[in-house]
Amino acid sequence: MKCAATEGMNRDRVGPDQVTRAIKSLRVISVVIVAAAWLVASCGGSVASSDDTTAGSGGSAGPSPDASAAGAAGASGAGGSSGAAGAGGAAGCVGADLDSNPEHCGACFHDCMGGACKAGFCQPVEVGPAPPMAPEWGFRLKVDETRLFIFAISPQSLQITSLPKAGGAPSTVLPETPLMLGGFALLGDSIYLMDQVGSYRLLRLPKSGGAMSVLWDEQDFAPVSLTPDADRMWFVTESQGNPDFVRIMRLDPAKGTTNSVVELESDFMLTRLATDDDSLYVRAFPFAGGPGSGPILRVPKQGGPLQVLVQAKDEALYNMLPAGQDLYYVAASAKNPPTFRRVMRVAKAGGTPTVVLDADPASDIYPLVVENEHLWWMRSKGQPSVFDVGIYRMPISGGDSVPVVDEVVKSNVAGDATSFYWVRMSGEIVRLVR
Repeated sequence: MKCAATEGMNRDRVGPDQVTRAIKSLRVISVVIVAAAWLVASCGGSVASSDDTTAGSGGSAGPSPDASAAGAAGASGAGGSSGAAGAGGAAGCVGADLDSNPEHCGACFHDCMGGACKAGFCQPVEVGPAPPMAPEWGFRLKVDETRLFIFAISPQSLQITSLPKAGGAPSTVLPETPLMLGGFALLGDSIYLMDQVGSYRLLRLPKSGGAMSVLWDEQDFAPVSLTPDADRMWFVTESQGNPDFVRIMRLDPAKGTTNSVVELESDFMLTRLATDDDSLYVRAFPFAGGPGSGPILRVPKQGGPLQVLVQAKDEALYNMLPAGQDLYYVAASAKNPPTFRRVMRVAKAGGTPTVVLDADPASDIYPLVVENEHLWWMRSKGQPSVFDVGIYRMPISGGDSVPVVDEVVKSNVAGDATSFYWVRMSGEIVRLVR
């Protein structure tokens, strides 16, 4: 590790049979706690905050929430369409048309925050402009408690701007900078970026702008997936010398340490992470390619035996959403084109997956958030940087999906505890209160 000095190591061996009973080609090397301080000053590791754009997971990857929608909104979320009575009591809503009143949309005191109300659902309202960009670029959004962050991405450069969620003028966080973006996330006062131009680095950039710091610069282990929880950043690294060797890492900004939590050998890439309070959920994908995917694994954050939650059966498993006691995910047939595409649910403790939604296999689908006994989900179809998107709500116990909005967009759909955000083809960023 170029930018980290090893403080100590405590390896707790885990028997291979713990996982290989379910996946013969996956072997846990060790559950590890390897603390390594990433002292930026000692690395000389700052990168000038200049320029912007990157294609990486951005431009052509589709309008995936990429943990944006589900990430900030959380597993079960807050708010939702039912609202709360508020100080005025129910009497303040007497006579209101819950189908069309934007201050009492679908329920008393459920305010659309400037948007219209249609059939009991809030409608999108503009909050500000996205920065202008070339047609081949793509937008990705991330949201924190107060601001929207707009990532303008091209194949080898990145630009970041931000604006208040309540509306207002955008400000530049990162001017256009040569950088091939492999992933990005928000945590605390910083933006974390995976750079894949010439080297494999994990970078940190203040949300207010300024110089980027290098947190990870180990050429033998490339960061490939990144997700935050309340106070730590989690990422997967793959060995460049031995492609079967992977690590799951924990970065603790408050302590200034990076810890290797799990090391394993596998014929699978660990390509996506999702997180809840005590576990990580990892999607595996075969190195050899071919139809279908590997399993979904549950990994204890404090180390311990890995659990195979879902074993793929001639299908691809992706778009994971932890919610309450369950994990929601998408299963699609391994055929091209897919013959089925479904939202599935499995208990985090393990069990038999059940079908929540059987969707049109011609469109990709994403579970966005679970709240108030309903699942909000999205279907999308289109070409790089232009997507026909529909957002729906349905009871988690089963039943019909109600269409809420249908638009052509040029970004992912990001979310927080109450709302969704995206970029319209007109270039305006809009908010939809759930």
